[in-house]
Amino acid sequence: RQRKYVRRKLVWQEEAAAFVKAKDIHPVAGKYSHQSGHYWASPTKFASLPIPPVPGRGLDINLDSLWMMGRYVADGWSRLTDHRGELVLCCGKKKLQAMEKALACWTRKGARCEQGELSWYRREIRTEFQFSANHRGLVEWLRLHFGHLAHNKTIPGWILGLPEEHRRSFLDGYLSGDGYLKGPQLVKDSTVSRALAFGLKAVVQSLGGTVSIQTREGGQMVIEGRAVNAKQSYIVEWRWKVCPDHVQTFSRGNHAFLPIRRVVRDEASPRTVFNLSVEDDESY
Repeated sequence: RQRKYVRRKLVWQEEAAAFVKAKDIHPVAGKYSHQSGHYWASPTKFASLPIPPVPGRGLDINLDSLWMMGRYVADGWSRLTDHRGELVLCCGKKKLQAMEKALACWTRKGARCEQGELSWYRREIRTEFQFSANHRGLVEWLRLHFGHLAHNKTIPGWILGLPEEHRRSFLDGYLSGDGYLKGPQLVKDSTVSRALAFGLKAVVQSLGGTVSIQTREGGQMVIEGRAVNAKQSYIVEWRWKVCPDHVQTFSRGNHAFLPIRRVVRDEASPRTVFNLSVEDDESY
């Protein structure tokens, strides 16, 4: 009964997008079969939403702070106790100068940080550097909107409605700490947070990229001689320029259409579902 918003690209025409039952969807299986397979719609335009203010002594939401938020999502963490709210951003030795330059935009004018100010303290821990700043209101705000710990990281909806320059600054901050180039136009990143993977996909698509997400099963692995249990991860890969020889996404209006690779019947026992009522037409 579940419906997906899809469309097909045919040799002689292009069908209009429509909601189609999952059982009637045909996957795109190869280089030439895309002539009859379905493509799944994914939004590229998002409404502008109010930006929630940072409590406490506050912080302006601008290109610099958005870069810092992206960096926090990539490899930052925080400590929050009854007496302390500490934000920590990490970087390797090769990225030390770039990190110092990026954080130099905040200065403390007096003995204590006032409205919108941050004072960063640097320390070296084994193979990395940590930059920490105390701002309880900011830590609480970051945890609320961007999550805490790697598997809970996410991207709030209001980021997607920001002006393009601001979205790019957030993405630049994220990529400064995570992700890597596989080629001039191909970027790859991995995360253990499903919400972050799809949030990142939305940000990249809003900037014109074509994105795919794959899953990688977890299991036991060895890191620096220690056996650890790795969580399932999500591989986010995107191109800024579409290669015409590949079966990739195409854009129409405010949507990107991605090839559906397979349709699987769920043989699990019946489950409880909930309907979201909307005015007039509920044909979604």
